[in-house]
Amino acid sequence: MVNQRLIWDKNERKIIFSWDWRRPIRRGRETNALGKLVQLTEGVKLHERADRWRWKNGVEGKFSVGKLRKYIADQKQGDVQESFDWINWVPLKVNCFAWRLKQSRIPVMCKLANRGVNVETKTCQICQQEEEEVDHTFFRCSHAVEVWNWFSSWYGLMQVLPTSFKSMVEEIRKGAGDMKTRKLGLALAYIVLWTIWKTRNGAVFKKKKARSMNTADEIQQMSFNWIKTRARFSWLKWCDWGCKPSISCNM
Repeated sequence: MVNQRLIWDKNERKIIFSWDWRRPIRRGRETNALGKLVQLTEGVKLHERADRWRWKNGVEGKFSVGKLRKYIADQKQGDVQESFDWINWVPLKVNCFAWRLKQSRIPVMCKLANRGVNVETKTCQICQQEEEEVDHTFFRCSHAVEVWNWFSSWYGLMQVLPTSFKSMVEEIRKGAGDMKTRKLGLALAYIVLWTIWKTRNGAVFKKKKARSMNTADEIQQMSFNWIKTRARFSWLKWCDWGCKPSISCNM
């Protein structure tokens, strides 16, 4: 209970923490959270009157839905983010994965270690050259670079290899002549990211060797099946798709 952990010292006129942990606190996220809790409670004064709820953003501490909506709107104005393109030519799970990647919320080794998860190593298990961060896994790793080189040649509308999710989207938008071509480019790019992650998981959990051409073959097969059925391009032929997807889609 809270009243058993926070004790008011009448002599010192301050709060004293009396912790009783079931296990030691992990480094990283838990240690930071505890530090923030201690910081927030510094200078807090306790009174002997009954507790009551008080909203700090309302007049006299009174809460109202209207004022909450205004507060949220004001916060969003100061934190404007670029929109995300949801592409219905690929499954929802792939869209959600790409959206999480845009937010840098993919559980790579460095992210897990920062959350206090015990990992054997933070080094990329594919190239063994750098720590496994989000941009490294999907854009800088030797396997990812080979895949993007292949994709640039196959897709045909990407002049510069991406180094981040943002640069990937910008390059596709720059090369696309119309909305339909842009949609195709983003759909294929999301599939590339999804397949790179699948290959990474195979290397980490099943100790499979990452081969860029195997990844490329999977990207072509997966994208052909998904786009033909979801975009309703019934005329698509596998022999044409392997050459250049934008031409085979009549774009």
